[in-house]
Amino acid sequence: MDDKEAVYVFDRGYVDDERFDRMTDDGYFFVSRLKKNPVIREVYSFSLPDDNTVLSDKTVYIGTTKKRTENVFRLLEVMDTKGNLYV
Repeated sequence: MDDKEAVYVFDRGYVDDERFDRMTDDGYFFVSRLKKNPVIREVYSFSLPDDNTVLSDKTVYIGTTKKRTENVFRLLEVMDTKGNLYV
């Protein structure tokens, strides 16, 4: 990965908090679904319109107190047209 103008997409099976921190520090952009039941610490919650498929929009730290990301990340919870929830 060497294109800082690209947006990289990772499957939730590939969650590496340390790599996400390095990529953020190096100026890369990426999107990833989190594993089920992630440990997060909310920093801020953005307000959203009532009629929206985005259920929540937050900035968070990812991981436990012993192994937590150094950077804050954006966390969206969305529901598709079939009612499936994605984090």
